Amino acid sequence: MLREEFDYGYAEIARMLELGVASVRKTVSRGRRRLLDEPRESVDAAEHRRLC
Repeated sequence: MLREEFDYGYAEIARMLELGVASVRKTVSRGRRRLLDEPRESVDAAEHRRLC
């Protein structure tokens, strides 16, 4: 989320989390893959409007 939404660099995230840059890159990669692999549920139009 720090990378995608707030545009932090890998080195910045690594410093914040006290991790190595390689670990951060791997974690981001795994997170992206997991989000792509998860099935998504459909939401009807009325519910979508309510949530927006």
